[in-house]
Amino acid sequence: MSPSASASRDALPLLLMSEYFLPQKGGSVTWLANLYQRFASEGITVLAGGPDPANGEVVRFPHPIERAPMSMPDRDPTVLATFGPYRHLYSRTRALARTRGVRQIHVGKVLPEGWVAYWMRRLHGVPYVLFAHGEEITTGLLSRRLRFVLPLIYRGAAAVIANSDHTRGILEGIGVRAERIHVIHPSVPAEDFEGTEERGRALRERHGLSPDAPVLLTVGRLQRRKGHDVTIQALPSILARHPEARYVVVGSGEERDSLGELARELGVAEHVLFLGAVPDEDLVGWYGACDLFLMPNRTVNQDIEGFGIVFLEAAAAGRAAIAGNTGGTREAVVDGVTGFLVDGAEPAAVAQVVLRLLDDPALARRLGAAGRERVRRDFSYDRSAARLREIARNLEGSRG
Repeated sequence: MSPSASASRDALPLLLMSEYFLPQKGGSVTWLANLYQRFASEGITVLAGGPDPANGEVVRFPHPIERAPMSMPDRDPTVLATFGPYRHLYSRTRALARTRGVRQIHVGKVLPEGWVAYWMRRLHGVPYVLFAHGEEITTGLLSRRLRFVLPLIYRGAAAVIANSDHTRGILEGIGVRAERIHVIHPSVPAEDFEGTEERGRALRERHGLSPDAPVLLTVGRLQRRKGHDVTIQALPSILARHPEARYVVVGSGEERDSLGELARELGVAEHVLFLGAVPDEDLVGWYGACDLFLMPNRTVNQDIEGFGIVFLEAAAAGRAAIAGNTGGTREAVVDGVTGFLVDGAEPAAVAQVVLRLLDDPALARRLGAAGRERVRRDFSYDRSAARLREIARNLEGSRG
């Protein structure tokens, strides 16, 4: 048999549905793109939200990407106004599944794409694999109507990919069968974070930061649960001992104005640098520029941090990390080994740990080195993609 015939025989045509995908940025986009680009021999088609990239922007991905509107004013499928958008998305999905011979649908999140996949299984027998991140479940269940819809979609999946054991527990709590839940932690390309110190020095110089100034870094959307406000509240205590310290914030979001106002009220505004979104090469460089990475997350109105891929990125760069002790971050940061877990609602607790690490650079280096080794050993994309592919293959075998 020729290699091409063998590849055709082994191929498992999949449709990956995700509202957010390349060229968009973000942890989930990076996660999905890196996983599925490693399915080289599969007949994968991506159905992504949004229009085609503008201005001739090139998307480097080995599989075809189709586009369909997925952004909705309200994703709740029980609302009458969503019937038209969901019907259009379902029709587009059905057409692609038929023309591409799709045997499985993999979906990035529960709404809107998971609802369409649910009906593809109910009406046409196409099984689906659903990614679960944690916070979309806990916040979604606050809605009286979604309290019924979300468990229905998760329980209907042939397999659910949970990003942490914490998320696994949430899924089991809404009735998903344990044997259908598979924990695959997010991964990072450790090799991309090698030698970041040189880029970090260049970034410090560009932004007027002294080579000796302690730099604290947070990367993430500006949301309350991420703990930017608590870090800013901790700054006066930190600056009392390290007056040259600077807090660098990478990311944008709804809390930007209130965080700036908080920094001004506390008299620390000149020590906080809000950068917004930055290019990928600068993002990697900022990990090399910082002395400590922190994101003291906390639970706010059931909004949790499901895992926290940024902690792995910091670890890959050899930086100790400080995380809140809620949600799935306990699996991203090993307390006392790769960093420390703190009460993310208490500025004094955050300041205490920051000062401990700034006062003991040797400890910070040991934690960072342990984190880098852990990422190399346990969080590679090749390993995660192989696990996901095995799950997909086993589902195919169970169909006969």
